[in-house]
Amino acid sequence: MSVSTKSANIEKIKVFSGPNVGVHLVASSEFVLAPDGIKQSVLKIIERTLEVPVYSIPSNTSLFGALSLVNKHGIVLSTVIVVDTVGKIEALD
Repeated sequence: MSVSTKSANIEKIKVFSGPNVGVHLVASSEFVLAPDGIKQSVLKIIERTLEVPVYSIPSNTSLFGALSLVNKHGIVLSTVIVVDTVGKIEALD
């Protein structure tokens, strides 16, 4: 296991006025997906801190992070996520 000598960027934020960041956001090393309704200032902090693009996706739920998985090979979504949302994610490619 190697340890990076670069110091980590650490920011504390609230999403939808609460502490449950991972429930709402899904992140990979290449992007972050966020449901609509998160303040632009919060999205900019995330983008700056993680150094990846943040995409705000219209969705039928604010629990996007709890209902999805992502890695370098793809995205797995719960059946709760509506087809329109899937199409918007596919359009990001």
